[in-house]
Amino acid sequence: MKTRVSGILLCVMGLAGLQAAASGPYAYAVPAAHAAHAAHAARAAQGEASALEPHEKAVYEAVIEDVLQRAGRERGRHVAIRVPTATGQRPGSTGTPDADLKKLLDNLEGTTGPLGAALRSHFIALNRTTHPLSGELKLSVPYVIKSFDLSPRDFWEQFYKTYPGSAGIVQFSRVGFDDGFTRALVYVEHLHGNRAMSGEYLLLAHGAHGWQIEKRLPSWIA
Repeated sequence: MKTRVSGILLCVMGLAGLQAAASGPYAYAVPAAHAAHAAHAARAAQGEASALEPHEKAVYEAVIEDVLQRAGRERGRHVAIRVPTATGQRPGSTGTPDADLKKLLDNLEGTTGPLGAALRSHFIALNRTTHPLSGELKLSVPYVIKSFDLSPRDFWEQFYKTYPGSAGIVQFSRVGFDDGFTRALVYVEHLHGNRAMSGEYLLLAHGAHGWQIEKRLPSWIA
């Protein structure tokens, strides 16, 4: 309990320091996005970040619309979102959650180049545990958020009876952002049949037209 309270106090003091820096004798402007980034990471560290925030919603919406577009008109009339979150790490990880995520990001940087300290720390803070996710998304098609059990042999037959025309199931990690909310990293799985599953990491950039996928880093396919 003492450690938790100390962490909260340090977070509050840190944010207060940012505000003071903007009003002291050597005042300088502190972008609001930086404070928001720090606050979001602090809530995640305390296990209080299951509710989606605007930047994260916007990334999920952009990725899902991409999935729908690639699914085509016949299979892009619905989408299901599976919870809780996932990072794509396969069973057998042996370190602590932070160590495993750090190793994952180190491997990704071999393809993406430097992700930046802020994005890395934010991704780790939000993904050291799974989250159920809550909040509404603005999508072009109906959607459902559920904890799907894929083990029944007739799962996909029953799924498409319930959700005809669906693009299938997507499952996300939490989104890691840089401190200006201009770059984002997210893991996404797309499942649409027993032999039609894949996982990839997406690096996105924010510009005049919102969030756009910059790089795709395939992780697995089945």
